[in-house]
Amino acid sequence: MKNSAEIKSGFSLFSIDEHRLSSGLLALLLLGGLGYLIWLVVAPFLPASVATPITESRNQIADSHFEDSDWDKAVSVYNQMLKDDPDNGFVILKIAKARHNELLEKWKECEKVSDVSSVENEAMETILAEEEVLFNQVILAWSRLFDNARYRRRCYERVACLHSMRFAKLKYEDESEKAIAALEEMLKHGCTTEYGIRQTRQLYPLATHRRFAHLVLEEQRIWNPGRRIRYPYPNPRK
Repeated sequence: MKNSAEIKSGFSLFSIDEHRLSSGLLALLLLGGLGYLIWLVVAPFLPASVATPITESRNQIADSHFEDSDWDKAVSVYNQMLKDDPDNGFVILKIAKARHNELLEKWKECEKVSDVSSVENEAMETILAEEEVLFNQVILAWSRLFDNARYRRRCYERVACLHSMRFAKLKYEDESEKAIAALEEMLKHGCTTEYGIRQTRQLYPLATHRRFAHLVLEEQRIWNPGRRIRYPYPNPRK
């Protein structure tokens, strides 16, 4: 049997090892904390692509901005992602949706200003100028996916709806022609709207257009190939 001195010696050796282990862990924690503090100081001065934490992907950051309705920041991060993968249809779709939502907000702003009789014409002109720039950005974003078989139908429909809504809201006559042209291109590719041209509320302003009824018939033929379709002149439900 071991005597008491040997046992004490064994315990003391164990205590020393445990103490060294604790000291090592404490040193690692201190170094980690120091590194994190340095990162907090340096990160704001680095490019966004470098400053992004490894544990959080750019997609998560962009989606977070999207959910917060911070459209410019969301689009900025999505554009960074496109630099690595220029043909990523899903990212292009996200950019189009962000700009689309921003445009809807701008239209609400136009409506508020137009309802105030005391507002100066210059203020309205400024808003309309901003709306035109934004509208063109939205149309360009959606049109980038016209050649993408997966998103083509949705994009043509969105473009047609946007032109139709702009025609209704701002009374730009040429927008109705552009909306009809987008629907015609969609049908030429064998695509249809999600719920039907006649049933899509955003397309109601086009109902009296001379070519609208023809487009409704063409869509019905795509849905029912080989079947003779007779469709009355459209009368969208209110």
